[in-house]
Amino acid sequence: MNGDRLTALDSSFLHLEDAASHMHVASVTIFEGSPPSYAEFLEHIEARLSLVPRFRQKLRSVPLNQGRPVWVDDPHFNLEYHVRATALPPPGSEQQLKNLASRVFAQQLDRTKPLWEIWLIEGLENGTRILFAAAVDAYAVAENRLARLVVPRLTKGMLCLADRGFFGYELWNQAVATGADLLWRVKSTLKPGPLERLPDGSYLGRLRRGTKPVRIIKFTLTFNSGKCEHYRLITTILDYHRAPAAELARLYARRWKIETMFDELKVRIGGPKLLLRSATPDLVEQDVYGLLLAHFGIRHEIIGAAREQGFDPEEVSFVNALHVIIRRLPEMVSFSPSAETALP
Repeated sequence: MNGDRLTALDSSFLHLEDAASHMHVASVTIFEGSPPSYAEFLEHIEARLSLVPRFRQKLRSVPLNQGRPVWVDDPHFNLEYHVRATALPPPGSEQQLKNLASRVFAQQLDRTKPLWEIWLIEGLENGTRILFAAAVDAYAVAENRLARLVVPRLTKGMLCLADRGFFGYELWNQAVATGADLLWRVKSTLKPGPLERLPDGSYLGRLRRGTKPVRIIKFTLTFNSGKCEHYRLITTILDYHRAPAAELARLYARRWKIETMFDELKVRIGGPKLLLRSATPDLVEQDVYGLLLAHFGIRHEIIGAAREQGFDPEEVSFVNALHVIIRRLPEMVSFSPSAETALP
């Protein structure tokens, strides 16, 4: 393909382009699941470059511009120049992604190099805050026991945050086996083995001899009152390029958003004096799952409305959405499941 001449249409795009009007085409594609590391992404692209030789070619003008430019192999081709990686700062909203994309798209491609770029962008938060798993039992049953019933619902591509009261080797190993990424706070009494300091300030170590390595992240929070609290986190994400220590420390603070969800569930839906009136344990459990389903339904409608209007679901008021749904309830037709066969 060396010396292949540019088509008349493509040549017109070059002719029309100037510093204020770029003629390149760009798009954003969002993928679910755990992102690859930059090295993995680079290796994936490099292994497939031979399928599209044009990606290694640049434009060369003909003498005196007496004809359309031609494609020629770039002897100084550098894949790392064309494959970029970055991450959105917390909270990683869709608007932040749009702002970043607009800055990238506004840059004119360098005509001295092959005319393409691909960006790997991590840190997009979907803003859903939906409860996807729950375990219910008697008041005397500890949270750690209930956690064993919820942890199996984790899957690869998820990130699980947990407070220091949940860490134990049995529960940790159970969570690791799901393939999800973990970021858990641990008590100061936990003494990992020899540590290897990483460039981002975190450490690489092992919880026990012979076990898989983990990263340890230490930081201190100073509150307005002047009180300081020391934190120590462990994570299964070993690649500090993919998830720097400072980013994970900021992300861990989002764990407290679960308290906002509990407020939505126990106070906003059920009222400040929520009372489960069922007289038997089975019916009380049914009441709890009824509340969970109501919360899931409201959050589902919030996400749908936000996506339809093109803005971040976190910008939607849960209370306002609840009131709108309550006002619309009389319009909904309900019937007993046993009467479904009698419907026209």
